[in-house]
Amino acid sequence: LVLWPASLFEVSFQLSFCAVFALILCAVPVGRMLARTGSYGEQSMRRWPVRLYRVLGGIISASFIATLATAPFTALYFQTVPFAGVLANCLLVPAIGFAAVPCALTAATVLPLSETSAAWFLHAGALVLEQALLWVDFWSEAPLVSMSVGPPSSYALGLYFCLLQFLLFCGRKRRFVPIALLCAQIALVWFRQPEDRLGGNLCVTFLDVGHGDAAIIRFPRGRVMLIDSGGLRSEHFDTGESIVAPALRALGIRRIDWLVISHPHHDHMAGMPYIMEHFRPAELWVPPLGKSGDNFFRQLIRIARRQKLAVRFQGRCTGALTIDGVTVEFLGPGAERAAMARTYSDVNDNSLV
Repeated sequence: LVLWPASLFEVSFQLSFCAVFALILCAVPVGRMLARTGSYGEQSMRRWPVRLYRVLGGIISASFIATLATAPFTALYFQTVPFAGVLANCLLVPAIGFAAVPCALTAATVLPLSETSAAWFLHAGALVLEQALLWVDFWSEAPLVSMSVGPPSSYALGLYFCLLQFLLFCGRKRRFVPIALLCAQIALVWFRQPEDRLGGNLCVTFLDVGHGDAAIIRFPRGRVMLIDSGGLRSEHFDTGESIVAPALRALGIRRIDWLVISHPHHDHMAGMPYIMEHFRPAELWVPPLGKSGDNFFRQLIRIARRQKLAVRFQGRCTGALTIDGVTVEFLGPGAERAAMARTYSDVNDNSLV
């Protein structure tokens, strides 16, 4: 930090520092606990199961402690609390720390003496990393491996780490009540809805989703409308999951009342499936474009109806709506002209406004 003070603000430094600091704090108490429970087993079991228990217990405990310590920062930066890390790290950390890294260091050491030997060590390290990445992919695709959450406030972060201190140093039964109260306070602060503080205002947030559009409208009493979600023709990047959903969670939004597709082009609606699955909208508004939508648009309509969303074809003929004292007026498109839209430009010009 003396040489590179800006490291303090890097995500990797914060995660590493919290994990290592928590391991240092917990090493002695956890070691005593494992030794104490292991000593009970030595009286009735052979010694090798006890040693195995201590080794495995130490590995799992270390992974659990690191996951607990870094959870607030994964929630803050990635809006995710990973449960799978406790088990995945038990294999991943030793593989990287005791295989891949030593291979790389050895390759750097022997490189001046023999390029061939260095290459062999690098190939061995690469093989370990390749298997580690497959292990990561396996856990990332498993069900219930993580929970999506909103980013915690600085106050919630402070309370969380205070709770960890209580659990570590004040674990007696008579201290259970203050610990439970502290847990409740953290939950209240963490999950408090920011829209409770709108103060009767209408708030509109425009998101940068690339070529398309996305806008979040929060009405004075907290109801939410999302207009478009952006989108790319890529299987590796979902604007709904990677841009729109994090923005919604950062605003404290966990449910959408109205989902609006301005027109059925990929750069405006490709992120919708993730939003429909995770934010449970009540209604889907689309322009009355007849059969001009592509297969993806028709698939969205089928998903909406399967999820029992009310699909409404809105346009200029629709009467104005009043939501929390805010008038929503439909300026376009006209139903007859929209139904005749065929070309790319026709569909664009007959957007729902």
